Amino acid sequence: MSNLGVQDAFAIPVFMRQTKPTRFYVSDFPSRPKGVLTVETRQAYIMERLRIAKEPVSGNALAEELNVSSRTIRNLIKQLNASLKAYGAAIESRRGSGYQLIIYDSRAFAKWADGTKRQKEAQGDRDGRKRWIIEFLVDHTYLKLDRAADQLYVSRSTLSQDLKALKPILGKYGLSLKSKPNYGIYIDGEEYDFRLFLLNEGPKKEADPALVRLIHEWAGQTGVVLRGDGIAEIARYIQIARRRNAAGHPLKTLPFDPGCLRNEAEFEWSGRMLKSLSEEAPPLTAGDRLFLTMLIIKHRVTSMVYPNDLADAGGLADLTEAVTDLLEQRLALRPTKEWRQYFIRHLLPALKRARYGLVAKNEMLEEIKKQYPHAFDLALQAIDLIKDRFGITLSEDEAGFLALHLQQAREARLEKIPVAIVCTSGIASAQILKKKVEGLYGNRLQITGLYDSGALKDKIGRHCRLILSTVPLPDDVGCPVLVVHPLLTADDQIKIQTAIKSSDRSPLKPPLFFRDVTFRSPTDAIVFLAGAVIRNGYAPEELLALTLKRERVSPTAFGGNMALPHPAEPCGYETVLAVALLNKPMDWGPDRQKVELVFLLSVKKGNDRDLDDIYERLLLIMERPALQKKALQLDGFSAFQRFWEQLDAVR
Repeated sequence: MSNLGVQDAFAIPVFMRQTKPTRFYVSDFPSRPKGVLTVETRQAYIMERLRIAKEPVSGNALAEELNVSSRTIRNLIKQLNASLKAYGAAIESRRGSGYQLIIYDSRAFAKWADGTKRQKEAQGDRDGRKRWIIEFLVDHTYLKLDRAADQLYVSRSTLSQDLKALKPILGKYGLSLKSKPNYGIYIDGEEYDFRLFLLNEGPKKEADPALVRLIHEWAGQTGVVLRGDGIAEIARYIQIARRRNAAGHPLKTLPFDPGCLRNEAEFEWSGRMLKSLSEEAPPLTAGDRLFLTMLIIKHRVTSMVYPNDLADAGGLADLTEAVTDLLEQRLALRPTKEWRQYFIRHLLPALKRARYGLVAKNEMLEEIKKQYPHAFDLALQAIDLIKDRFGITLSEDEAGFLALHLQQAREARLEKIPVAIVCTSGIASAQILKKKVEGLYGNRLQITGLYDSGALKDKIGRHCRLILSTVPLPDDVGCPVLVVHPLLTADDQIKIQTAIKSSDRSPLKPPLFFRDVTFRSPTDAIVFLAGAVIRNGYAPEELLALTLKRERVSPTAFGGNMALPHPAEPCGYETVLAVALLNKPMDWGPDRQKVELVFLLSVKKGNDRDLDDIYERLLLIMERPALQKKALQLDGFSAFQRFWEQLDAVR
């Protein structure tokens, strides 16, 4: 297997590797070091000089460039060769020519190149130097300021300021910088905290592709679904763990009792991961397995491979079910069975993360807030309910993840629009069109039947709100008609999508329509209708108080057998109209005006657009007794929806 340790951009691709020694000939001179030079500075110059030389470099040339004797150059090269032996390289002396750098193991030498690259990057700015310091301390216990300053070509005071800037970051993890005489600077703290620091604050190098591929294979074999950034973080941790273990700093303890972690299904899976990595060196330890278990919990998207299997819940199965019951009841989700199972699968890992104090960063959080404000508000309510009832605190990032599932439940609640399909002779082309509609719009359109255009009115009746026809139809068929091709062209699909969006924008919603109801008072009517709007997720609970507040200012029965209660200020998530058709007139307000139609209007907060159309339709009904009478005779939501749409023609 390939070496999965520290990799570098300088690593030679597999197809370019050779079994024979490789000579590097690159143009240009390195910049000559200035000032008082240490051994490390001279060695770094010699390495760079030989690495970019087109031909062997004489000892005299190196001595002149560094202003030292030839004997000093020989000693420096002897010291370099002792170090390079571990990196698959050597500086060879060519009689009559000079010194030449020979690379025997490109992959091993890439580690040296990696360190050199980081050193060069660090010379430019404080952030670069901090990255270099962190990388250095991964593999070494102590950092000597003088040597580090020489390697980075900065003063000791500059490096001291860099370390000072690093202290508050280390402090967030319970770590501190300390000094030991004759040894240097070291990081004091627990190994667990240092690894968390390295994982979160260390250089975000691209993970080894071979290691990422191996983790993908492991996930496929175990059925575990991880977020994409989770796979990269697990790979980075494995690389960090190997380097720390090789440096003599294995992870031995965790800041909590690991017993509960060993009972999690993720612990078993981390064991399988270690087995798949067992051929790699240096090996990972039992402490690494526990850390990997937590990372799997942190980044796991779903809790189960199979929806009905809660066996891996680690004692949280009953809690997850109870939380879901509470959310469905208090947030009026009314989800499908499939959604409930799906939601449980995603809620369980969130509760596990809360148990171990893990936070999964939600990179989409701001976009979720912007795109789905209602769903995010529901998610915040959900985490408040979870905290109040179960004492579990979930982060705002988790609220973002839950919002996506709540939005899905909300979209699933959207009504299916009843549609009739009409063709000239019925069956053949109608069946083709039916298949296309079901395939493309099965979640939004409910086909009520296939009809022959010859006997249209009698058969369609009141059971559809849209007709898809392959032939033009008379204007008086009773509902909107879209003329389409049996195979649904791109233009046809655009027309259907527009019709669906138009229906979604309608203020009328099936769960907000009531007929043959009786109220004892205006307050009863407002409580009933506002409650329906709130329960179905179209407005927050404050809608009721604001509507009653407005009613106390002045009764909202404006004549025409109608009442139009509404909140004192917009507060809704959507603009909707809750409709009640009474089975007998009721008295409304001090003047005891007779009312048989009640329309409670909840306006979307911060949006007063599209209200003119609603007001014009309501005013039309209010002014025309014939329309009031017709509305009271309608026997269902679809019929009332058609009545509402046909008011365009009346106007």
